[in-house]
Amino acid sequence: MDIEELNNTQNWKKFLQSPKRIGFLVLSIVIVVAGLVLHEINNTEETTHVEQVQDISLDQPVEQSNDEPIAVIEETPTPPTWQSIQLPKNTSLTTLLRNTNISEDDILAVEALPEVKTSSRKLKTGENIQILHDNQNKLYGLRYSFGTNETLNVTRDDQQFSANIVTQPIITKEVVQHGSINGSFMQSAEKAGIPRKIILELASVFAWKINFNKDLHKGDTFSVIYNNEYVNSKKIDTGGLIAAELNLAGTTYEAFRFTNSEGNTAYYSPEGQSLKTGFLRAPVHFMRVSSPFSPSRMQPLLHFRRPHLGVDLAAPRGTPIDAAGDGTISFVGRDAGYGNLVIIDHGHGITTRYGHIQRFVRGIYTGMHVKEGQIIAYVGSTGLATGPHLHYEFRINGIAHDPLKVKLPGGSPIPSSYKRQFLRDEHRLVTLLEKTDGGTGGVEG
Repeated sequence: MDIEELNNTQNWKKFLQSPKRIGFLVLSIVIVVAGLVLHEINNTEETTHVEQVQDISLDQPVEQSNDEPIAVIEETPTPPTWQSIQLPKNTSLTTLLRNTNISEDDILAVEALPEVKTSSRKLKTGENIQILHDNQNKLYGLRYSFGTNETLNVTRDDQQFSANIVTQPIITKEVVQHGSINGSFMQSAEKAGIPRKIILELASVFAWKINFNKDLHKGDTFSVIYNNEYVNSKKIDTGGLIAAELNLAGTTYEAFRFTNSEGNTAYYSPEGQSLKTGFLRAPVHFMRVSSPFSPSRMQPLLHFRRPHLGVDLAAPRGTPIDAAGDGTISFVGRDAGYGNLVIIDHGHGITTRYGHIQRFVRGIYTGMHVKEGQIIAYVGSTGLATGPHLHYEFRINGIAHDPLKVKLPGGSPIPSSYKRQFLRDEHRLVTLLEKTDGGTGGVEG
């Protein structure tokens, strides 16, 4: 035994013989017991923690990795509802349905319906398209109006589509309007509320009896009866002139429309004499006579006098020019001072000439038959012309006559087989005019 070990043994014997040994032993026992208790507590907490983790892992769903498919919850279909969309410019029905996310299968099925093919070509920009569909882009119905009075209806029965076209009746109502001259006839009639379409028809009916630029004076009166057309209480158009009366400086002019059983319509005097002469007094709706018919007129461009064998009717460039009467085109092309020119042969030695034309109507040709009122060309200033106007000539056997004054034979009287019916209709219209006469304004009935 070395010296260090000997010392330790002697110290230990002294300690055992010391009075402090009991306190030390007690303290040592307390420390050991405390250590054992702490160790047990730690083991218990770890066990509890593990059990809690295990409970959580059992109760909660296992987190899926990104590689596994995610379940998709399908949207529940809702009942179909109507949606109204205005057809945009340059948009077809098919494009509109696609923009509304209607399924392609439904679009193709609807497109194949003959009624849809026919009606969709007549759709206009701004038309209301009504679509019945659900939230899954399934089409159940389609509805829209087209033309004047037609409506398309598309319905779905199971997986099949069917369509039908409904034609709504056109209801006509007679309108009576009165007015007096204060300014031009056009201005006065428009102020009285008469549609321009009716004004032009009236001027055409009386063209060979009244010069609307010279014969009307302030205070003269006029009355008209015409139709308005309605579909489902909505006005869609102005019909035609039915009757007219003009009181000019004490002279009364009257016209009454009559349509026979063959569907032919004409205007007659109260005695049943046709107002149609076979020619228009003026083949263009002009603003004024810029140069009258004259045997000797100073030519504005050539600066010397020579005959002016027609009348110059000033009108805006591009204004339509009508054939003055039925006939055959004998010339169409360029002719010196006339510029672009059309000549129509009406038979019985009568020809009419139309000069300074801007352009001819498409498809016109020499030998072509035309009807009274048919558009043949458009106002211009070609040839020797200082501004846009129509140079119009009326020749009988080659001799020029003033188109605004030349006398032509009157029209044929109404056939005797229709005379009784005509007089009955005339009496009703005269009564209507007299009943509502009494100043400017109008009555619809």
